[in-house]
Amino acid sequence: MRLHIYFLFFLVSLLSCQEDFREPIVPMAEFKLEPGFKINCTAAEPLVDTPVAIDFDEKGRIWAVEMPGYMPNVEGLGEDEANGSIVILEDRDGDGKVDLRKPFLDKLIMPRALLLAYGGLLYCEPPKLWFVEINNDLPGKRTLVDSSYAPGYNPEYQANGLLYGLDNWIYSAGSDKRYRFKNGQWAMEKTAYRSQWGITQDGHGRLFYNSNSVQIIGDQYLPNVMENNPGIAAEHALGQILTENQRVFPIHPTLVNRGYLEHELDSLGRLRNFTSACGPTVYMADQFPTEFYGNAFVCAPEANLLKRNLLSEDGQGRVLGRQAYDDHEFLASNNDTFRPINLKTGPDGCLYVVDMRHGIIQHKAYMSLYLKNEAVKKGLDTVIEKGRIYRICFEKNRVGKTQDLSKLSNKELVNLLANKNGHLRIKAQELLIHKNAFDIQKELLRIINENTNGYEALHALWTMEGLNLLDDEILIKILKTGNNKLIEHTLKILPQISTQNSPVYSNIFYELVNKKNRNLDMNILATLGQVGFMEEEDRYLLMGSLLMRYPVDSLACEAALSGLEGKEDKFQDFLSTIFGQQMDKNQLIFSYLQKSIESRNKEKTNKIELFDHNDMRTAGLKLYSQYCAACHRPGGEGTPNLAPPLLGSAVVNGPQEKLAAVIWHGKSEPVLINGNLVTFKEPMQAFKDNPAWDEKMLEAVVAYVKNAFAEPE
Repeated sequence: MRLHIYFLFFLVSLLSCQEDFREPIVPMAEFKLEPGFKINCTAAEPLVDTPVAIDFDEKGRIWAVEMPGYMPNVEGLGEDEANGSIVILEDRDGDGKVDLRKPFLDKLIMPRALLLAYGGLLYCEPPKLWFVEINNDLPGKRTLVDSSYAPGYNPEYQANGLLYGLDNWIYSAGSDKRYRFKNGQWAMEKTAYRSQWGITQDGHGRLFYNSNSVQIIGDQYLPNVMENNPGIAAEHALGQILTENQRVFPIHPTLVNRGYLEHELDSLGRLRNFTSACGPTVYMADQFPTEFYGNAFVCAPEANLLKRNLLSEDGQGRVLGRQAYDDHEFLASNNDTFRPINLKTGPDGCLYVVDMRHGIIQHKAYMSLYLKNEAVKKGLDTVIEKGRIYRICFEKNRVGKTQDLSKLSNKELVNLLANKNGHLRIKAQELLIHKNAFDIQKELLRIINENTNGYEALHALWTMEGLNLLDDEILIKILKTGNNKLIEHTLKILPQISTQNSPVYSNIFYELVNKKNRNLDMNILATLGQVGFMEEEDRYLLMGSLLMRYPVDSLACEAALSGLEGKEDKFQDFLSTIFGQQMDKNQLIFSYLQKSIESRNKEKTNKIELFDHNDMRTAGLKLYSQYCAACHRPGGEGTPNLAPPLLGSAVVNGPQEKLAAVIWHGKSEPVLINGNLVTFKEPMQAFKDNPAWDEKMLEAVVAYVKNAFAEPE
């Protein structure tokens, strides 16, 4: 009897605990949403606390990263507390609202990214990137993937995103590394640096990201096709600003870090242009109307809104973008604490919005005294320990029922490769590879041979690549009969293949060149520089012919140089010898070759390591890492569309007083880079406006920058 009483008491206590976790009433009147759509709160505090990123598992459940340690007060004190978590949020009755929270990992310090793949969870707890196996919703064996994934002291600029790419590599924003798990081992490679917070891809596998003041930046070509030569920056192939218009349309006065600057706000006190663009996603599902497929949505947490952009291709295959609306937003809130920072297309086809619901989103490293004071006045410093995840659906379309992918057969997973939902396509591809689904080889070949213009064939190709099922016979057939998109992906795979079929491939490449398709030609140029299955003279001859076709095209030069690291001198001599005076008319390629040769021969070293721990320059290194490296990069190479390089900078090489003045007072004027004046969307911050800075810190940073990046006198 006593045992029954104890059990009853336990049951009542348990039910009371569940009652405490019931979702609070969330007013929807704060939102102004595009007509025809509806927004519902899927999860809210206390079920979720300060979420910054989410992913969906095979069952369709939400996994969320919680970062309550970010700016817990106006001074930013307490960020080193181990109060971060990764939790599983489950909707057990299928009503679109989370009703169960399961902690998976806790006691984390400022976690910031996650990805469910390979039967486990990849997550970041700066500076490390970890992989942990999942056993019945509990963490299993943990493996360190990268000890320096997200280095530095500033959470606004550390690596994040963790996107499973169409090519089976995992890419990140704010990082120049990519990762892959294959044959039981983790691999890591260099890739282009893609800033800043959040990363997404379209159906063809091209990557898109942003900087704080540029809402959509995109790569015109597939990752690691054009960036294989460190001596040449792929400025025309990667990191292109797709929407020159950075205007935002808040529906209430906004409080932003530089609100004291002239023209930052309009006459009604509303932000004019992006200052913290983040969390982009390309919507690829059919729950929204057809015209929304392939649109790029971007978060603007400082203005409490979501931006919609239309992406398209021109006749040459280049991606173009423009804002969907001229005077309003897809979603806007009149609440200062609506902080959308990440977006995700769900397995049900709806758009999920990660709302950090935090009063202060500006990190202390860059917080102006103006923002600090105004935030306290408005009580924003007290808005902590909250969080929301919203779901946006189109009212007239049915919301698809989430299926458990773990229960599907390999054949059923193959069928998902043709699904209109890009999340399901990628998930099916990853699961087939992880399951070593060799039994579906014939089905994958059938899809490829049907040669459709949809995405199914691309996923089938990369599934076979992940399963090591590709050979010369398959690749040659694709190159002979495939559509251009499928051929481009095949060209990306070719350099990985060891083959002796030189005559066959040579003939195929000449046939491809005869198509006279510019986009395809650029991919051919990038591939020919690095393949090993054609005679060098044949490859160089074909590359030279293509360069003659595009005599003043910088992109063609970048493509040609991409695979020629260490071979620039030989290629330069070949062009001069074989093409003679004809090639003399094309001086552009020779200037690119010379630039790459000089870059290869020029040694760039950071001399700070030689100095004593107490040296001022060592103190400057720490400050530079915390405040400057995020934009100007640790090696001083700068970040396209965000910050100019310090290496070769006239300011850095000039008088010390001028450098100090720029750091202290900021800079908004155009910067001279490689002989060209470049204007950046966001002016450099004046550190005199940061209450944490003083002249001693300024002196230390100047000493370090001059020592590390200035040219010897």
